[in-house]
Amino acid sequence: MINLLEEEPVNLAGVAVRARLENQQQIADELSQWPGVEVHLLGEQGQLVVTVEEAPGEKYLVDTVTRINHVPGVIAASLIYSHSDDALIPQQEKSQ
Repeated sequence: MINLLEEEPVNLAGVAVRARLENQQQIADELSQWPGVEVHLLGEQGQLVVTVEEAPGEKYLVDTVTRINHVPGVIAASLIYSHSDDALIPQQEKSQ
């Protein structure tokens, strides 16, 4: 979750995933095991709503979205939202 008081910047992405309906639960279970990945919603037609949060100092967000596209049964995964605190940390330092 985003916390403006964190010392390290947070990078977060929202991903819309479309999967074959018969593979949806298996895909959700697999993605839930990946670091920084959380599955929030399973739709009635194979949709999944997923967030990816990078750990401080890591840079795997784009790679994770790409990996999701390669999971068997996934039709497509699209980055629909991206948030980064990177600019907030220097601003907080200037104001102190």
